[in-house]
Amino acid sequence: MPAHGQPNRLPEEWPTFSESFYSTTNEFMYSDLHNIMRLRDTLKGKARETVEPLLGSSANMEDIMSNLKDTFGRPEQLIKTQIQKVRKIPPLAKDDLNALVNFAIKASNMATFLKNAGGEHHVHNPSLLSELVAKLPINRQMEWGEKCISLNETPSILGFSCLKKDHQLNQCRNKVRCSKNNCQKFHNVLLHYEIGPNEENENAGGTVQQQPEQRNCHVMTGQM
Repeated sequence: MPAHGQPNRLPEEWPTFSESFYSTTNEFMYSDLHNIMRLRDTLKGKARETVEPLLGSSANMEDIMSNLKDTFGRPEQLIKTQIQKVRKIPPLAKDDLNALVNFAIKASNMATFLKNAGGEHHVHNPSLLSELVAKLPINRQMEWGEKCISLNETPSILGFSCLKKDHQLNQCRNKVRCSKNNCQKFHNVLLHYEIGPNEENENAGGTVQQQPEQRNCHVMTGQM
C-alpha cells in the first residue's frame, strides 16, 4: 500500500499524514476496510496507543481519524510546536550574514505556517517578536529598532522575510528605505554595508574588492 506520513512523534507531522491519507484514499478509491488495514500497518508509538482499541473494525474509521486529529492536529497545538522550534534557535553571532538569512527563513516559514493554521494574530505578537529580535546581535537589534520606527505599520514577524535570499524588491510588502547613515537605498537596514577606509584605498590602487554577497530587496535594482 502507498506509504504516507505518520503522526507518531510531533504535531507538525499531522498535516502531512492527513493530506496524504485522504488524497490516496480518493485517488485509489480505498474503502474503510482498505484504510483500516493501512492504519494497522502505519501507526506506531503514541499514535497507535491513541486508537488501539478502535483498530479492530473498519466501522471505526471515522472515530479513529477524529481521535488522531484531536490528539495531533489541533491548530493551537501545531502553532505552539512551531513557535517552540523557533524559540530554540541560538543567538546569532555578530556579522554572520548566512546565519542571519537562515534565521530569517525560519522566522518567515513560521509566519506562513501561523497564517495558514489560523494563528495569524501571532504574527503581530509583540512578545514573540521581541524574543526573535533578542536573538540578533546587539548592533542588529538597534538597527531593527530604527527600521520599525520608519515603518507606517505595526512591525511583525513578516519583516524578517526581507532578509531571505533572493527576496526581491518588486515583491516586497514591507518596502522601506534604509535609514543607516542617511542611506536612501531600498534594502533592509540589517543588510547595510559600507566600504571602510582600507577598502577604499585598495580600490583606488586597482585592487578588486570582494563585496559581500548581495541579497534580498536590492537584488533587482543592483543597489546596496
